[in-house]
Amino acid sequence: MEARRYNIRFDTQLYLPNEIPLKDVTFASLVGNLLDNAIEACKKMQKTPHNGLIYLLRD
Repeated sequence: MEARRYNIRFDTQLYLPNEIPLKDVTFASLVGNLLDNAIEACKKMQKTPHNGLIYLLRD
């Protein structure tokens, strides 16, 4: 995993409703893109170790 290679801590907690108004592949692509963007942002930070947070919340 790229996050591990760059010493970026990666913890997950995902709370989802029973139904998501997206196809599985669309949702997976969205989450993957969010993670990729977070890793890229952490790599650009000057201090180590890098920590990034992504929250996916629903009311």
